[in-house]
Amino acid sequence: MTQFITQRFRTALRFASASIGQLAKESGYAHVTFDKYLNERPPTKPAALALAKALELRAAKLMEHASRLREAVGDQSN
Repeated sequence: MTQFITQRFRTALRFASASIGQLAKESGYAHVTFDKYLNERPPTKPAALALAKALELRAAKLMEHASRLREAVGDQSN
């Protein structure tokens, strides 16, 4: 049981930590493009919408990780 909880815990933590590069990739953009949007120029509307979609998908996956972690420890309070 402890190993199962540990596995769920580690998986959730690893997924929760997102780099600029990971978010760019999930949005369909290159890391350098998002880095430029972060530090040099405003993002394009398509880039902003792509990031919004990637964040929504990531949020859904984070909810799934939270649910699995609660399930692993036997907590039914969501």
